[in-house]
Amino acid sequence: MILSFILFLLLISDPTPKKQLPEVIHIPEVTYPERAKRWGLEGKVLIQFTISTEGQPQNIKILSADNQLFIPPADSIAKGMRFEPLQEPIKYTLPVIFKLKK
Repeated sequence: MILSFILFLLLISDPTPKKQLPEVIHIPEVTYPERAKRWGLEGKVLIQFTISTEGQPQNIKILSADNQLFIPPADSIAKGMRFEPLQEPIKYTLPVIFKLKK
């Protein structure tokens, strides 16, 4: 089986056209949870954070998770992401979708 992660960025704090999504400059690689892989589990973790003016995620919160096994790798993704610097902080919601590919 080939494993894959699907990441989607959604701007939810201010959907006006004035504010655009900052460019993602780094997404860390993480490993699919071994037990989830063995059991054939897939799922989603919804994470909310603020992107600082330096382009770093801050105030990371797990909003929901289909399975607790997916929280540590999703949290690692959020903590390790880097964005293009901003003029002002922006709040984001990041759904991290864990899907096994065949």
